[in-house]
Amino acid sequence: MNETEEFVYRVPGSTAGSRPGAHRGSSRGSGMSFAAHARLFDQPDPRRLDLRASITDVRGEWLVRTYLQPASITVHVLIDMSTSMRFGQPGKLNVATQFLQSLGISAHAYGDAISMLAFDEQFREDLYMPPRRGRAIGSLMADTLNNAIPATPVQGKSSSQKSTISAFQTAVNQIEGTNGLVFLLSDFHWPLNTVDSTLDKLSNTTLVPIVIWDKTEVVPPAAGQLLFARDLESQQRRQLWISEHKREQWLENVQSQRQNLIDLFAKRNSKPFFIESEFNAERLSRYFMEHAS
Repeated sequence: MNETEEFVYRVPGSTAGSRPGAHRGSSRGSGMSFAAHARLFDQPDPRRLDLRASITDVRGEWLVRTYLQPASITVHVLIDMSTSMRFGQPGKLNVATQFLQSLGISAHAYGDAISMLAFDEQFREDLYMPPRRGRAIGSLMADTLNNAIPATPVQGKSSSQKSTISAFQTAVNQIEGTNGLVFLLSDFHWPLNTVDSTLDKLSNTTLVPIVIWDKTEVVPPAAGQLLFARDLESQQRRQLWISEHKREQWLENVQSQRQNLIDLFAKRNSKPFFIESEFNAERLSRYFMEHAS
């Protein structure tokens, strides 16, 4: 994405935020969404006098129309920075920074605040950013992510995954019980059954999982080729002959993981947004139009 574009997002229902914004609010104030009638004595604003309602009122009261005040929300971004997220060209974390830059200008247009919480094999307190407002916040978060020094990898795939899951739980605990919108960015190369209870802590939020995969993970090489690969954790080089059977198995595994993620988040009235190698703001806008209710 050469030029940063903004995307449209929304949360279902209304928000109780007191700060004016662009989302449907639950407090009375200036706005376009009709709430109810009130007595002119209680709401002394003759500009909102409703003559038809006043004439038909059984108590003979002068009635004015009251409206709901649009409100702002806080957008939380949880970013997985574990070893597998450094895979690919230009890299999955680079896709995450593209998203942050787009979110920055999008949230600014809505008047919303953004916070960032990152984790790899540990919760990255050094990268935590509390809720802030401003057009440049997204770029600041993207630069912070780009300049972050990776944590020392935990030896062993199983130990590394356990550490990442524990760090993810710590990150979620920081925003447990809050409202608003939560973007969870990861490739989700974890045992999915281990994060069920952790995701439940985000039940008060609108959760949007953003699954970042590299195209080379999703689309296998053509059959009849020798694939040279390097394990990101152990740095060991491996060779794999891509037969037609191996290629079909590869595609089946990708589809299975995709469906597992859809099923996992469907229980929480959420649908993953899948990215392959490059973030597209227009696609994310369509996602919200189609899936946010």
